[in-house]
Amino acid sequence: MGITLKEMVYDIGGGIPNGKKFKAVQTGGPSGGCVPKEFLDTPIDYENLKSLGSIMGSGGMVVMDEDTCMVDTAKYFLDFLQDESCT
Repeated sequence: MGITLKEMVYDIGGGIPNGKKFKAVQTGGPSGGCVPKEFLDTPIDYENLKSLGSIMGSGGMVVMDEDTCMVDTAKYFLDFLQDESCT
C-alpha cells in the first residue's frame, strides 16, 4: 500500500514484455475498473483507486499492453458478471 501503480507494474512486476507500451491496469477483479496510463503515478490505496473509478478488491491486477482492446475487455467482464450473477 502506498507505492505507485508504476512501481508495481515496472519495479515489482518487471514491466511490459517485448517492449510493448502500457495501456491500463485492471484492479479489483470483475467488479473493479481499468486505470489508464495517465494515472500510473497514483499511489495504490483504497481512496486513490476509488477516486479513479476502481477498487482494491483482493489486490489482484491485470496489466494490459498496447495490443489490448478495451472494448473486448469490457465485454469480457460484463459477460463474466452476467454469468456469475446470483440473480
